[in-house]
Amino acid sequence: MTPTLKDIVTSISSFNDEDPVFAKKIDGKFLSNSEAIVLQLTEEESKLRTNEIAELKCPGFEYFLDAFIIKDMINDFDNSNNGVDLDERIAIIIHYADYDA
Repeated sequence: MTPTLKDIVTSISSFNDEDPVFAKKIDGKFLSNSEAIVLQLTEEESKLRTNEIAELKCPGFEYFLDAFIIKDMINDFDNSNNGVDLDERIAIIIHYADYDA
């Protein structure tokens, strides 16, 4: 079974900072239950554009964010003491990926 964005976000600390996260959109949107994958790229692959990486390594997926960005956001949530639960965190991360990245 392919992991979801929620699975990836909850286990993000186990990935290298430079690893990109790719996900499938559902009805044109990233959702917490979107299929997701974290890729470890060779130096040559890391020079490709994200859409080229997707075509080569995970057709049907789109670039979401790099692992370090998700880690930074999780760290900010943890340090802010604002009581944001996991589903809210994922929604904020998705919003960032859609509109700010």
